[in-house]
Amino acid sequence: MAYSQNSLGRTRPPVSARPVVTVRGRGSDRVNVAGVVCYRDGERPYLFYRLHVYHGRKGEPKTFFWMDYRDLIVAIHQHLGAPLVWCWDNLNVHLAGQLADFATANADWLRIVQLPSYAPELNPPRATGRCSAGPWPTSPSPTCPGSSGSSNAS
Repeated sequence: MAYSQNSLGRTRPPVSARPVVTVRGRGSDRVNVAGVVCYRDGERPYLFYRLHVYHGRKGEPKTFFWMDYRDLIVAIHQHLGAPLVWCWDNLNVHLAGQLADFATANADWLRIVQLPSYAPELNPPRATGRCSAGPWPTSPSPTCPGSSGSSNAS
C-alpha cells in the first residue's frame, strides 16, 4: 500500500490490549506520528493516527503543519459523526492562530482545550517534592505514597 498524505490510520485492539502501530522505513528517514485517542461513554476507545515521513529531500517539510492537524481533526469528526473536545499540549504548531480561527469557525462541533504548560497540582506527590521517582513513570519509588516499589536497603 502506498503512503498517502491524506490517509488516516485507525485501530481498535482487543479489550485490555495495547494498540500497536507498525512503521516500516529505512534508518535515514524520519517518521512523525500524530496520534489521537477518542473516548465515548460505554464504548471502547478509538486510536487514530497519521504519519508524516521525511526523506531528507530539499524543500520537503520535516514535520506536520497546522493544515495537517486541521485535516486530521476533520477526518476524525467525519468518521465519528460526533462533536469533539480536543486537548492540545503547547507544541508551537498547536498554538498557531490558523488553528484557533478554524476552531472558532467550527465551534458547533469542535472545542479545543489548551493544557497548562506546567501544573504540579495535577500530580500531588510531585508537587510536595517528596517523590523521587526514577527516570520513567513506570518505575515506582519507595518514597512515593501509594508506591508498590520495594526498598533494596539491608
